[in-house]
Amino acid sequence: MIPGMWNQLTWGIRSGYYALPPRESSGEGAGEGGGPARDKQSPKVLLLAEEADDVRQITAIVLREAGYEVVEAGSAEQAFLVARAEPHIDLLITAFVFPDKKAPELVRSLLRQFPKLKVLYVLGGNEPIWMAKEIGENPRLLEKPYSPAELLHEVRAALGEEGAQDS
Repeated sequence: MIPGMWNQLTWGIRSGYYALPPRESSGEGAGEGGGPARDKQSPKVLLLAEEADDVRQITAIVLREAGYEVVEAGSAEQAFLVARAEPHIDLLITAFVFPDKKAPELVRSLLRQFPKLKVLYVLGGNEPIWMAKEIGENPRLLEKPYSPAELLHEVRAALGEEGAQDS
């Protein structure tokens, strides 16, 4: 990553669409996230749903550099489509509000496909934390702007990985 790139990122709201081809499924049987079983060495699969292209792209870079497999969606509707093509998703990282839908609707739909899906909600400057009450008790929240360290801490905590102490 380019030094200082994260600090120069503008957190403006812009709609975006990022198309992904369907991925091949490997493995048989029921996996932990609801899809096919995967071996323990496989990287965790994260679905990153964020409408701002620049935020989504830089966040994906940070997550990939940390060893995660990242699939991207630029809208709630695209997240539904991407999820249909995915055999397994460990964590959904989602903006709280999209022009086409709110995150709670997206999450309810994805939980039908991936019953053990973990969720990290990202709140922008226009979404106060009290809005998160729509999503139930003790939601995992990350507020923009966030640093790569804050992002990775919250992702690891949401996944229950070692070295991530819950805050």
